[in-house]
Amino acid sequence: MKQKRVWIYTRLRGDIDQRAAQKARLLQDAMEHDYTVVGCSTDEADDYILYRPGLRAALRAVCKGEVDALMVTRVLNISHVPHRLLWVMKKLQNAGAILIAGGTDVEKELAEMGVAKSLRDRAQRKRVALRW
Repeated sequence: MKQKRVWIYTRLRGDIDQRAAQKARLLQDAMEHDYTVVGCSTDEADDYILYRPGLRAALRAVCKGEVDALMVTRVLNISHVPHRLLWVMKKLQNAGAILIAGGTDVEKELAEMGVAKSLRDRAQRKRVALRW
C-alpha cells in the first residue's frame, strides 16, 4: 500500500512556542501513522485576515495532486468562518484529498460548523467520495 502524503498546516496567533509545539505534535502524529510529510506551512493570522500564504501553499500542492491529506490539529485551524471552511473542504474534495485533524472527530467538527451537510450533498451530486 502506498504511503499517504500529507501536508502539515498550522495557524496560530502569538506565541512562537505554541506554534512550534503544534507543529511538533503533528509531525509526531505523521510519524506514528507512517505518513510521508511532503510540506509544512504556518500562518500567523486570525479569521479576519484573508492573506494566508501557508494555507495557499498547502492547497496548491493538493490541487497539483502532490498531497493526499491536509493535516491540522483541529478543523478550526483552517477557519472559524463556515463559508471559508467550506471553500477549503471543496478544494480537498475536488482533489480527492482528505482532512486529518489530529485526534479529533472531523465529521463532528464540520457538523458543528454547519458545513458537513453541504459537503455530503455536494459529494452525492458530483459523485465524488466523501472522505474525512
